[in-house]
Parts: sequence; C-alpha cells; structure tokens
Amino acid sequence: MAKSGVNDFDPSEAGGVLAITGFGFGSSSMAYLLGAQDAVDYHQRGIVTSTVSFCRTIGGSMGVGLLGAGFNVLSHDRLNDLTRGGVSPAAALDPHTQAGLPPETLDLIRNTIAGGLRWVFVAMLVVAVGQLIATLMMRQRLPVAAVRVADAVEA
Repeated sequence: MAKSGVNDFDPSEAGGVLAITGFGFGSSSMAYLLGAQDAVDYHQRGIVTSTVSFCRTIGGSMGVGLLGAGFNVLSHDRLNDLTRGGVSPAAALDPHTQAGLPPETLDLIRNTIAGGLRWVFVAMLVVAVGQLIATLMMRQRLPVAAVRVADAVEA
C-alpha cells in the first residue's frame, strides 16, 4: 500500500479512505442525533434536532475553512517558488497549461499539493479520534420516565 512518491498515487486508495471516513461519520451522526433527542422531553425534540443539524453544518463549514487555511499555510512557500518560476497557481492547476510545463515543475506542483493534503488528512484523523473518544466517554442512562402515548402522538 505504501507508495514511493506522488507520481505513484492511486485514486482508488483516496476513494477508499474517504468512503470509510464517510461511513464512520455518517453512522455516528445518527447516534449523536438520537442521543440528543433522547435527552430531552418530547416537546423539545424539534428544537434539539434542528440545533444538532445547525451545529453539524456550522462545524462542517468551520472545519472546511480551517483545513483549507491549513493547506494554504503549508503550501504557501512552495506556491511562491512556482510563482517566482513564472507559473501561477491557477496555471499549475489548468490541465491545458500543465501539458507545456517541464517535468520538474509538474513534480513540484504534485509534491506541493500532496504535502499539504497529507497534513489535512492527519488533522482529520485527529478530529475523528477525538470524536471517538468523546463518544466512548458518553455515559449511558436509562429514560427517567416511561413514554406516554399522548406525548408521542402530540410530538
């Protein structure tokens, strides 16, 4: 599975990692939602459901922003090297422009992107481990009162 360089990158490996991550986060998000709903009265479940959804959306937006900023910080120096060499970052990502670039420049572009993304994925792993620890630290509790049919129907 270990590759010798960026040029040996297999897109199916990235797809596999992203699929596993998606299945993990997807299944845990439902458990978090049900846990929050179970912690409140039936009359408050709509509020809790929308709050969980809102927080998940805001957290995702902040995560994308922070990971994107981290990628930019990690890639800044190498992108400046490309710019000084006469290749703008936009041109480096354009397939038509890439066809005319020397192999050394293409390697620098690939290594810049791979180097930044490696640490983005490490940060995602740290967050996932933190989420797992938080999940394992949640205490189990039994419902305080039995569910009445009237409450369930009214909710």
